[in-house]
Amino acid sequence: MRVLMLGSKEYPFQSGAGFEKKPSGGIEVHVEKLVKYLAKDNYEVIVLTRKFPGQKEYEKKGRIKAYRVGFINSPMLRGPSFNIISFFRTFSVIKKERPELIHAHAPMAGFFGAVLSKRFRIPMVYTPHGTSKAYNHIFNLVLDALNRIATIGATKTLFISSEARKEMVSKYRPFDNVLLTNGIDADDFDLSSKRDWKELRFVFIGRLEEIKGTYDLLCAFAKLASEFKKVRLSIVGSGSEEDRLKEYVHENELEDLVTFSGWSKKPLKHLAKNDVYVLPSRETGLPISLIEAKFARKIIITSLPYIVDGKDGLYFKAGDVEELYLKMKDVAENFNRRVEMGKEAQKSVEKLSWDKIVKGFEKEY
Repeated sequence: MRVLMLGSKEYPFQSGAGFEKKPSGGIEVHVEKLVKYLAKDNYEVIVLTRKFPGQKEYEKKGRIKAYRVGFINSPMLRGPSFNIISFFRTFSVIKKERPELIHAHAPMAGFFGAVLSKRFRIPMVYTPHGTSKAYNHIFNLVLDALNRIATIGATKTLFISSEARKEMVSKYRPFDNVLLTNGIDADDFDLSSKRDWKELRFVFIGRLEEIKGTYDLLCAFAKLASEFKKVRLSIVGSGSEEDRLKEYVHENELEDLVTFSGWSKKPLKHLAKNDVYVLPSRETGLPISLIEAKFARKIIITSLPYIVDGKDGLYFKAGDVEELYLKMKDVAENFNRRVEMGKEAQKSVEKLSWDKIVKGFEKEY
């Protein structure tokens, strides 16, 4: 089967690192892994994505073909411009490649995928990934409208977030859907390294955007650091909040305790060098980084409902800085006991390897 992938802003993942301040994230990781394992199962995959300096407009590797288009390099316009240019480019790609299925990712690509599906009479499946309420009201309304159109135009909506599914099913008219999941690629992990440091290390890995809650994390860590000397925080990523976060660190004299590593092509190496993975996000999707942290046996503190509080992680309400501080303090005071949660976390995701997860997508195709 030939599958056309729409909506991934870069392929391979992190192609745009160093070129733009606001990097891509979980959607791009998900698409890269899905494409990889579909190709292993003899699917032919065509990816429409953005073109960065040094990349070819067309590239073929085995059963994977990548068509790259231009875009406006602006935080607000990069997504819309890419999707619009990609939409018009797709007409010629479809005529040449003759895909048998369109798989669209995220609302804007879902909208254009629905139009293409009707125009060329090619079935489309749609993955919304997550929902967000952190943008302005008008933008949220636009995303909601695009989501509705995408679910109408899709033969089936493939959710990878139970929270997104719950929200959309309750709001929209009935539509055919199924809950799948994100996966992990065991090839990416080295679990042989051992802890060789004395201080307690916390880490955040992801885009530095307001919706990710990194400012809340810094506020909670500042309070923790005033009580515990041997604590450190590593922030791995980049984004529009980076300057604000660094200013907070400077104003509170935390330079010796907080490090900014920038966007990394190898985030799992940073994960391996820390004890506690903290994700204070206000989004609802299931992040791949959270699954990776579980597989790596890290202590997890998160505002997302994908853990059992006290069993495989510690949960707090998004935006509640005091509760986040208390969870971090809990780990500082009970580290050896909380390490056991990491082992439980790994058990909870052992079945989520991509070679198994991909079968669910193939079934829906």
